[in-house]
Amino acid sequence: MKRLPIPTLILPVLLVPALSACAPGLSGPAVTDPIFVPGQEWKVSLSDTISAGKVPEVVPPRDFWTKSTALYTKTESVPNLLSMTYTFQYSPAGKTPEFISFQWRGSVGRADYGYVCVVRTEGKVAVGQVLTGVTVTGQSNSNLLDRFEIREYLQTGALRKEDTCTMQRVK
Repeated sequence: MKRLPIPTLILPVLLVPALSACAPGLSGPAVTDPIFVPGQEWKVSLSDTISAGKVPEVVPPRDFWTKSTALYTKTESVPNLLSMTYTFQYSPAGKTPEFISFQWRGSVGRADYGYVCVVRTEGKVAVGQVLTGVTVTGQSNSNLLDRFEIREYLQTGALRKEDTCTMQRVK
């Protein structure tokens, strides 16, 4: 049987505490969201003619967060639909400028459909303030936030009239 040198045996014992001590610094604190608060009401409109909802959407409790995003998601069953999911998202400046989004996903049988409205913003949003951003629609089983139109808008801020949406905090 081959004997391992002492440094090989001691190395794991020395590395585990050192790496454990670094772990909190690697993950960092959860993002502080200056915009969404559970219970707020927002009105979302796509383009100039399509209203996303007849009543304002209410921000649900925050259910996921990291140092780079905060998500507020609500899923409900609706007659004639299997399910609908609403997600508000806040992402601070980092690889992209600071932005917020509202995403809706619905499924009827095997057909999934969704849309997302993404708005570049900075800091708090006042009641009544209307924010304009970009929207995409499509199959909800794909990552709508990863679509070219969204990435281009986040990097440049450029909007095309046919792809716009608005988000307005109403309460």
